[in-house]
Amino acid sequence: MVYHRFEVPEYHEFLDTLGVAPEEVEGGDAQTLRFGKDREELIVTFDVPARSFYCRWMRDSQPLVEVEREAAVRLRLRSLAGSAFVDVDFESEDLRGRLEVQVVPSFALRDRMLFH
Repeated sequence: MVYHRFEVPEYHEFLDTLGVAPEEVEGGDAQTLRFGKDREELIVTFDVPARSFYCRWMRDSQPLVEVEREAAVRLRLRSLAGSAFVDVDFESEDLRGRLEVQVVPSFALRDRMLFH
């Protein structure tokens, strides 16, 4: 199996694109981004050495969606027409995929996973 390093943007790119910066998770290498809107909260956590990504979308502190992925190879930030996204690419020996997480102006998830 080929090893791929998990590439993430520079600290300032998070602020420039999303308006928030990653916070370190105590006791580990993971970093978290938090977004809140009305009664909803979206938490994105990524761990570069472990090549993992976790996303939890909650309403009134109740989980709506939780997605956890291993084999992350690239985290990208993008903005388009008033929207902002955190996109994560995953790649393993048999699978390749992308999770698109919209964080502005509202929350949305799009998950694609394909054999390759």
